[in-house]
Amino acid sequence: MSGNCESVLALGAQSSDIQKLILVRGVRLALLGMVSGVVGSVALAKSASSMLHGVTPADRSSLVGAWLLLVFVALLARYVPARKAIRIDPLLALRHE
Repeated sequence: MSGNCESVLALGAQSSDIQKLILVRGVRLALLGMVSGVVGSVALAKSASSMLHGVTPADRSSLVGAWLLLVFVALLARYVPARKAIRIDPLLALRHE
């Protein structure tokens, strides 16, 4: 992933474009995982209801809280590499390629 970003930065992209590219790719993958997780949890809610204490299988506040937490973690996990990618000197990136 960083190799692509280095090339794009070396070819004249703005640092905000690089940061957006990295964040969007990471969040897209995280959202795909979260959607499949919600579908799986709804499908398995009946069998898991005996293990849930004080929470219904389709508790909206729990699902929304988990989604928000996962989106925050996904953004944070992609923000750090994005910051590193925009700090790369374009000449060094070209030499590395």
